[in-house]
This record gives sequence, structure tokens and C-alpha cells, in this order.
Amino acid sequence: MVLNKYINFKRFYFASMHKEIISHINKILGRTFSIFESAGGTYCVGPIYEKEPQIILKIDNKSGSGDLCGLQPNTIKVGKSFVHTYKIPATEIVKQRQVILKIYNQTGSAPEEIAPALIYDKRDLSITPQIARQIFIAEMEEEFLKNASENNSDLSNSDSGPYAKLVKFFRDSPRKAFDFKLTAEDIINWNLASLDPAAKTWIKNYKALAPQAIAGIRETQDVKHLWNPNYTTNTLGILLTAWALAEIASRVENKNFSNLDLVTGGEVRYNTELSINLVSRLWAGLGITVHRPKKNIKTTVWAAAFITAIKSWGGGIYFTASHSGRNIFCGKLLSSDGSQFIVEQVMDMINNIEKKLLNVLATGQPLTLYFAADDDKNIREDIDNPEHDQFVDLMGYYADYLRKGVVTENLVKDAGLAAQNGLKIGYCLMHGCMGDNLPHLFDKFGFNKVIEYHNFQKDSYFGGIGVDDYNEVLWSAQKYAPLKNIVVEYVKKYVKSENFADKPIGYNIKGSINTKELCRLIAKKLPPDTPPELTIKLKVDADNYDNRLLFSQKKMTYLPIAGTNKVLIFYAAKFFDLSQDLSWLEVLKTTGFDYSLRDKPVGYIEMTTDPDGDRLVIFQVEENTAKNKKFLQNLGVTYMYMSEEKILAAYSPNQSFLMTMDYRQRQLVKSGLWEKYGWFIITTTLSASSWLEWAAGQRDRKFLIKYKGSNDWQEERGVPAISVPVGIKEIATIERKVEAFIKKNEDNGKDEDVLIHDIYGNHINLGRKPAALFIGEQSGAMMFGAGELIRSLNGARGFIAMHDKSAGEASVAVLGLIAELYNQKQSFLSKELARIYKKHSVKRKNDVLINNTLYDPTAPIREQKKQKELGAEMRDRNNAFYLSLAFAFADKIITLKDAKQILREAFPELDFSDLTNIIFVGDGTYFDFKSKFVEIRPSGTDAKIRGASCGQDKEEMTKFCDLMCKFDPQAANALINIYKKKLPAEYQNISKTLERLSKDYNKYLKRDLI
Repeated sequence: MVLNKYINFKRFYFASMHKEIISHINKILGRTFSIFESAGGTYCVGPIYEKEPQIILKIDNKSGSGDLCGLQPNTIKVGKSFVHTYKIPATEIVKQRQVILKIYNQTGSAPEEIAPALIYDKRDLSITPQIARQIFIAEMEEEFLKNASENNSDLSNSDSGPYAKLVKFFRDSPRKAFDFKLTAEDIINWNLASLDPAAKTWIKNYKALAPQAIAGIRETQDVKHLWNPNYTTNTLGILLTAWALAEIASRVENKNFSNLDLVTGGEVRYNTELSINLVSRLWAGLGITVHRPKKNIKTTVWAAAFITAIKSWGGGIYFTASHSGRNIFCGKLLSSDGSQFIVEQVMDMINNIEKKLLNVLATGQPLTLYFAADDDKNIREDIDNPEHDQFVDLMGYYADYLRKGVVTENLVKDAGLAAQNGLKIGYCLMHGCMGDNLPHLFDKFGFNKVIEYHNFQKDSYFGGIGVDDYNEVLWSAQKYAPLKNIVVEYVKKYVKSENFADKPIGYNIKGSINTKELCRLIAKKLPPDTPPELTIKLKVDADNYDNRLLFSQKKMTYLPIAGTNKVLIFYAAKFFDLSQDLSWLEVLKTTGFDYSLRDKPVGYIEMTTDPDGDRLVIFQVEENTAKNKKFLQNLGVTYMYMSEEKILAAYSPNQSFLMTMDYRQRQLVKSGLWEKYGWFIITTTLSASSWLEWAAGQRDRKFLIKYKGSNDWQEERGVPAISVPVGIKEIATIERKVEAFIKKNEDNGKDEDVLIHDIYGNHINLGRKPAALFIGEQSGAMMFGAGELIRSLNGARGFIAMHDKSAGEASVAVLGLIAELYNQKQSFLSKELARIYKKHSVKRKNDVLINNTLYDPTAPIREQKKQKELGAEMRDRNNAFYLSLAFAFADKIITLKDAKQILREAFPELDFSDLTNIIFVGDGTYFDFKSKFVEIRPSGTDAKIRGASCGQDKEEMTKFCDLMCKFDPQAANALINIYKKKLPAEYQNISKTLERLSKDYNKYLKRDLI
């Protein structure tokens, strides 16, 4: 958009004041500019649009204003003033942030007191919430990039220093073919491996991570210098992994490299394109045929997994870290059936790498990596690239797959009718890879008629979604810990919350105070080792049920604002990366949906995914009334304040997938397939109890089950549900077992029942024609089956469903549900959820998820590394404590009464009277109660502890998860006397308990293998 086209500046010759010009510009262009007054002139910053350029004006008395972050203006004289117009393309959102921050920093300020000695810079600003958020994101991005890399000049120097060789080849790789010789000196220099088995090396760290790799070996990367060998995730490590994966694939497929096809791709994280290019060239150098998208075009993880399986390729690597923090990176390792590597395969691969490194140290013979030329014939940019002469129509294949399952004729008709009737659905693509993929898939069915895409510009910083500056970590960080009570006392005494009564939700002020003065004002002694100055932030937030639970969980300190439904939160301001998992309320509050969706009508639905496109979370605009909020609360539906008229209901995957599962069942009944097959579901232990209640509620179905400890088969009503440990690869393991049973029947010409064990030890009979009704987990991951097996293109392999989760498939299913409801004049998901709950007598309606991050993911990278090591130790102590109870109970060393006594002693605030069972579930511990379950498990990819609960009382469940996630047996030593007395030493030993975990888990994995 060019400003001259829309404005006749002759109309402004009468104007001599900048504000009059701004007023006219706002009116004529139909947009609200944010105003920044500075000594050099007035800046008018236009709103950020998804498809139109951003317009920025500078109004001053100079004929030439110069560039703005490299942008050249178009200048026109208006009266006595000059208007300089800058234009930034919609796709350049990083540039937009940089420009806005530069303008903000040029704005003049004057100090003002909020309370005695609490000073903030009052800037002469009139800005919209959108631009205010962009300023914050840009500030946080600067801090992130400063901390996300080592400040070491050697890491950028290709001429000298210990890393010169890595920099030379991996920063700006030559386009022609080249060799990289890894010598014994290099291995020692970079501490990759050692002949001393006790030495701490890169390969030892890698091996330690492997057993927990439920979704790839995710770890912190050096964002600016991926080749930095001081971190587990580094370029050389990625390349050695790629080589080892190729060797495993060739062995499994019984093919040499020249007959092997591998796929690679990735989402938008820092260093993704570098990794894709180098891995492609390494594989091509080995003679492997490499399939990848065009350079700088991104694919989704589900697309990479799907095409590998359907084309019967040997496997591949997809670069992502799902919804993890911005500095986390990994490659998901794909098997030939599209599933992720299981632990044994990962360990085999890492042992292979270690063997190569030790051989170099032992023999002195270098290890040579051969890299093909950038345009080598073995590198095919054929994935979804019609320009390639061997074009792989991935989305075409995927659409055919969907037509065999969830995309029925009725769904397409429903969507078409809804489009004619005016249905519009929002879709937030999270600035990830889905913008290059989902519209092409939806085109195959005509679904784009109802979709309005948001946040589709690719951005490694994900548009700042998930970035905020409050978390309990802030108070527990060393330099703030002794100040918390002092800050609380000071704010309560001097800050008047009623002064913020007229401020909107999200309004904030950040001020600084001298810590000596702070202590003097409340007559307290200055704690040792405190900073000379502290930044305190005040933020206005909504006062509602879910927010109160969040405040309690995060240990936020706040003051109610009298006469309003608002609170004033206060804390020590510090950047924090909350991830991009929109199923968490605290992440949802960073999306800007409160203003970007505010003008959408009540009933408007926003679907959202994550950066690699495999998870789905949905939201709906609803009325902000006391009656409606109470209705949502009774359903267990979280909501976020938008305005006095609207709230945004947030449906957890547990809730939205329940509705989708029910919709899929109705599809099958309509098509006559419901009676034809033995439908079953696969779910993780962490997922919703409501899914199991729904499955048991299908009274027209029945199946046989042999419960753990019983020798007899028992008939049950309902759809069988197989529960597995957390992680999509765990789900894929069950899929492979079922598929192996079916193949065995096909090969032998038999028609035997398919029998599968779940993680609880129950033996489940799926019948002779099993079909996957629904497969999913609480994280937003799901797949559907199709009755008959889905065959690979060569017919050699059959699948009950795909082996990796897909927001593509989930989106289509949810779209069908929404269209059906819309056509029935019933647009509210809350009413549909209430109907399902009532019909199937669902009691455990609430679900709670809590993350205890045991390090600061935004601290300087070296400090973060140390924190992670300590955090991992605490995570293991926590995990081993609960596992030891589960193992001792299973071994009849302790009784349930003993376990309750131990838990009451450790957690006097919690009530364990209705605890019925304690079960090891593959990686964590499952506590079953009469009215709820609580599962505590370590993160499989990070120094975190996660707690989940489904039940009836959300406040009670939150309290259980929060306290049990944060429990450290070492710190609570004096509280666990009964534990020490009742459990033999071997059960109290952490390393032995974790060894038992590995042994029992492997025993479970090997059951039912054919």
C-alpha cells in the first residue's frame, strides 16, 4: 500500500499541528496508528497485518529524515511539516519488531514515581495493545539472542582457534563437494570422546539423554553457533547421527546405500536450514537418494513421517523440538514405517557413533565425512515441489489417505454447506511450518473457503508467542529469592491497587528501585548478595477461577483491585520462555488473541497448531456473562478474558478430542462401518479419564479382557482402550504390534484374535478385525484408523493408522465437527461437550497439567547448562521416590495403608484417604484415586517434572500436581521417616530404582512382539 494513493495531501495544507495530520491519516486509511513523540519528530506506527505491509510515518520539520533500520522513506511536504512514509512487507515480521523497538527507544521519557522510590520512565506514547506487545517481544528477543549463544570469538573465527575447522566447513560450507576429516586431535580438542571410560565427554552426555528420548533427543543449542561442540546438540553431532541412522536403515532394509532412500526436512527453528542442507549433502555423499523440500520451504513432521511410510523409504531425520523453548533443537529420527526410533534403536545408533570415535582415538586413523556438492543429483528437492521432474505429491497422497478415513462424503458436504451459509473458522499457524503445507492440503477438499489463516509468517522466534516475564522461577532464582518477602511487603504498603482500576487487562508498568532504599522504606535489613537495583513490574490481570489457580500454582503475588474483577500482579521482571504449548493458560495469554480476535463474533472458533504442525488446540469466542462462565467452569473448560463482552473458551485436547472421537463414531455409524470392525482406541496414561469413560459408555459393543493378576478372560461392555506410556512412539509401538498380528494372520491364512497387553499389565482381546477408532494423547496429538489397513504404495506394508501424530488430520476432523454443528444451528462447542458428558455419564471432567521447569531456559547458555545438570538430578530424585513406592507396592513390600502413611508424611497438606492404587506406567508413577488420578513423570526430553490429573475438583487436583511435582526428597529428608523405615535400602537407592524402571519398561516393550 502506498500512502500517496490514498491521501491528497493538499487537504492538509491548513494543518500545522502533527496531531491533526495523524487524526486525518487515521480516518482516511481506516486504521489506528500508535503515536510515539520523540525529540526528532512524531512517529506514527501502523498496525501489523498478515497480508498487507506495515506503514510507518514520521512527521517532522525536515525535508530529509534518513533511513530507518535500512528502510528508505518516501517524503512529502504537508503545510509546514514533512511526512516520511516507510513500508515494511508483511512477511518481514522480524524487521517490523526491530523497527518498532528502535522507534520506542528514541522516544523521550521523564521519570515518575509509582510509589516511594519506585521510578519508571513515563514515555509520551499513545499505542495500541498490539504494538505494546511487539515492543515487549522485541526487547525479550534481544535478551534471548544475547543469552542463547556463547560469547566466544573463536566460535566465529575460521582462520584460527580450536573451532576454526568446524567454523570453516559448517558455517559457510563450500558449494562444491568436500571432505571433513575428523582426527584424534579433533576428538580430544572438542571433548567428543575419550578412551578413559570415566571421562565426561560429548558422547557420554548423548548416551545419557537417549533413554529419555520419547520425541527425539532434544537439547539446548548454541543459536548463533550450532557447530559449538560444548553442547550435546551441535552440527558435527547431528551429522554423525545422520550417518549412524543411515547405517541402521540400510541394515534394517537390507539395502546398500546406493539403493536407500531417506527423507529430511524441518520446521522454522534457528539453524534448521543449515542442518537440512548438511545432512542432505552427507547422505548424498554416501550414495543415498535424499528427498527434501525446496530450500527454505518447510514441511511438517507428520508429512515427513507419512511420506516415509507410504513410499516405503528407509527413514529420515526431521528437525524440530515441537513446542519446546526457542533455543531447543533436535532431529526426530524416523523409521521406515514412519514411526520415531524406539530407545533400543537410538542406543544402537549412539553406540555406533561412539565406536567410530573410539576407533579414531585407538588407531589414529581419521574418520572422513564425504559431502556431495550442493546440487548433487542424489539430492532431490522433490517433496511437494511440482517444478521437480520427479515430483512427490505429498499432499496429494495425504489427501487420498484422509479420504480412506475421516474425510467422508458427508464431511465434505457438511463443510461445503457451512461455507455457503457463511461459516468462518480462524487458524493460527504459530509462525511455524504449517503455512507452507496446510492451505495446500485443504485445497484438495475445498476447505479453504471457510478458513481465515493467522500467524502464518515463518519466524524462528515464533512471533513471541509463549514469551512472558512472570514465573515462579523468578522468585526462586538466587538473586531474587531473599527479596521476595521484602518486595511483597513494600508493594502492599505503598502501591495503591485502586489507582489501576480503570486500566485494561494486560496493562503494565515496570519500575526500578534501589534495594537499600527498598529495605529502608519497610525497615528491613538488606539481604546479602542482592543486586543494587531491582526492577518491579505491575500487571493488571483478570480475576477469575482459572487465573486464580494459575496465580496459586505459579506463586504469583497480587492485590485485588477493589470494585472490579481485576487484580494487580507484582513481581521481579525477567524474561521467560514458556514454550508454545497453547494448552497452557499462561501461554495462551501471550498470543494476543484478546485483541486480535476481539472483533470476531461470539461463536467464532480459532484452531491452533504448534511450530512443527503435529498438535491441535482449539478456542471459541463466548459471552462474558456470569452464567456462561459458571457453565464453562462446571464443564472444566478454561477461559481467558477478552473484553467486558467476550471471553475466549480454551478447550484442552482432552476435551476437544473427546468431541472429535464422538464425531468419528457417528461417522462410522452413518457409513455402516461401526458394526463391521472391532473398533478400539489407544491412549496414554496421562490422557483424559473422560476418553476411557466414553469408551466404556459404548454399550452396544463388548470385548474380552484379562486383568492383571487374573487367569480368566472377562467380558466387558464398551470399546477396548489400550493405555500406553507417554509419547507418540509408545503409541506407534502398539500400532506395530497390532499390525504384526494382522500380518501373521494374513501370511498364515488364519483368522485369530489379536491380543495386546497395556502398560497396566492387562491383556486385551481386540477381536479378529481390529480397527483404530481413535489414537491420541493429551498433548494435542491424534490419528484415526480406517477399518481396512492403509497400504503403502508398493503394497508391502499395512497400517492401522499413521505412526505419527498430525494436526493436519486432527484439523480436518474438527472442521467436520464444527461444520456439522453449524449446519444444525448449534455452534457452541461447550454445549456439545456438555451433551457428551451427560450421555456417557462422564464424571472426571476437569484436567490439570503442571510443568515444573528445573532451570532457567533464558539464562546465559553456560549458566543454563549447569542449572540443567542440577535440575536433572532433582528430577531423578523426584521420579525415583514415587517409583520406589510403586515398585514396593507391586512387590508387596508395603501395603496400600503403608503407602498412604508415607505420602501423608511427605505431603501433610494433601488427602490420600481415597487412594486405591500406585502403578508404574513406563516412565512415571500413576496414583489412582476414587475420584481422580494423579500422574507424576519426568520429562523425557528436558530437566522438567510434569504432573497431570483428571478428576472432579480442579483446585484439589492443581494442589496435588503442584506439590508433588516440586517435591525434592533430599530437601524433605526429615519428612519421610516412615518411608525410610518401611522400604528396604535397595528401593531407596535412586540408581537401582531407575535401573528397575529400565528393566520393567523393556519387559513391557517386548511383550506381544511377533
